[in-house]
Amino acid sequence: MNDMKPGPILCLLLVIGVMTPGCIEDSGVSGLASGVSCPDCCDDVAIAIGIALNDSEVRTYLADPYSIAGVNPNATTTVPLDETYSTIDTVDVMIDTPGNLVHVYVDIPNCTVISLWPQPKRIPLEPIPNATIINPVGNHLVGEVFTVNGTSPLPAGNLLFIEIIPADFKPPPWQDHPGPKTTISDRIQTVEYHNGVSHWYYAVNTTVLLPNRYEIWVWSDPPYWTGVSTEFNLSGEEDG
Repeated sequence: MNDMKPGPILCLLLVIGVMTPGCIEDSGVSGLASGVSCPDCCDDVAIAIGIALNDSEVRTYLADPYSIAGVNPNATTTVPLDETYSTIDTVDVMIDTPGNLVHVYVDIPNCTVISLWPQPKRIPLEPIPNATIINPVGNHLVGEVFTVNGTSPLPAGNLLFIEIIPADFKPPPWQDHPGPKTTISDRIQTVEYHNGVSHWYYAVNTTVLLPNRYEIWVWSDPPYWTGVSTEFNLSGEEDG
């Protein structure tokens, strides 16, 4: 029985307790205080969570209720190094808060937080009366031109904004998300205003897009995720 390891909860409390007096909390500083190391009694997941929750900058996002959404032990992040950027392997502790999914990139051997990225949640608002509406879009092939349309409470002649982005698109830093990504950003003018409702139309030229699953966002005031959205699949040209 003496060989049993602490349970997950006790282990996490031990990690936090050890780090509080010993580890450097400043996320911009790497390394440990003299003679201090992270405990080896727990698995890497518990240690990574303890490091993340003990960081002073991370705690500024924890005023509201939060939960640990997951831990990715095979993550990478890009950091400035010698006047350039370097991509390093790290552990990503994901903390779910009401406004953000906070990615905390942890260096377990040095018991520090390398960097953090509060990823804003993109939550489409439910359509309400007199709100902009986008009609559903079917699937298409690269090379097709198709029309997206909907309605708006704005009078004719007003501008809406449209953006077509890959569903797996991520905000900066771009180095964290390599690979080709194609997008369309444009403006639409409302027309045909009648009984408090106008219409809008936009021709999507898919020749500038790569095969992928896309989100179409339409909005009148920033930020774009306060608008409405729909999705469609864009496939490569059929064989033959």
